[in-house]
Amino acid sequence: MRSLRTSYPTTSVQPDGVLGLYNRTLSCISKIDIFADLLPHEISEIDHASATTRVSKGSVIYAPDESREMLFLIKEGRVQLYRISLEGRKLVLAMLGPDTFFGEMPLFGQAMGESVAQAVDDVALCTLGRAEVERILITYPRIGLRLIQVLNERLQEAEERLHESAFMTMPARTAALLLRLSESADEVRGLTHQDLADMLGVYRETVTATLDKLKQEDLLDIGRKRITFTDRAALEELVQGARSLSQGEEF
Repeated sequence: MRSLRTSYPTTSVQPDGVLGLYNRTLSCISKIDIFADLLPHEISEIDHASATTRVSKGSVIYAPDESREMLFLIKEGRVQLYRISLEGRKLVLAMLGPDTFFGEMPLFGQAMGESVAQAVDDVALCTLGRAEVERILITYPRIGLRLIQVLNERLQEAEERLHESAFMTMPARTAALLLRLSESADEVRGLTHQDLADMLGVYRETVTATLDKLKQEDLLDIGRKRITFTDRAALEELVQGARSLSQGEEF
């Protein structure tokens, strides 16, 4: 069987982080929550130790089987983490925006493994190597605790998505995804039906049919790369009811 690795384009960020270097006056960590209470000189010290790069939309940042132990800090744009099945189907694991992070961090049991990190937009990244991450954790133990907390939250979300996939109907799963993506707003912008299908691990036609059903029930409205909630409360009730039912079925 041909290795999936050969199907990915060359990554755009080199191990030394020198490709596309830009002005270091852009702070790498000033708005990232895990570094929130550092003093200005501490922020400057970590910024100085990081490498900065810009990655163009669609470029692969990290591909399977790469052994770089590196922490990536997103300053601008969005990064998609996904895997490809043996059948070639894409499953999106996470969509990360500005002031968040990802990477290979064995210290916390965080491994990219067969995952791919790809730029959804033009992205500005800062990178920290393993040695620098270890030094930061020794110097500022509270940062390590925050890293663990964030990774734990991501694990809980992944478990929730797995539960939804196993026990909830497509309308409820789709509603749950849209509510997560919207956060506190009443719409989701910039995503195609294929993007949503990749996040749910299903075919695009399945998502389109499900969205049409929810629209017919007057729960949402569909535009070009835009989904607007017309009855957010009903969507939330749909998800909550499905979760309650699925939890009962587990026992």
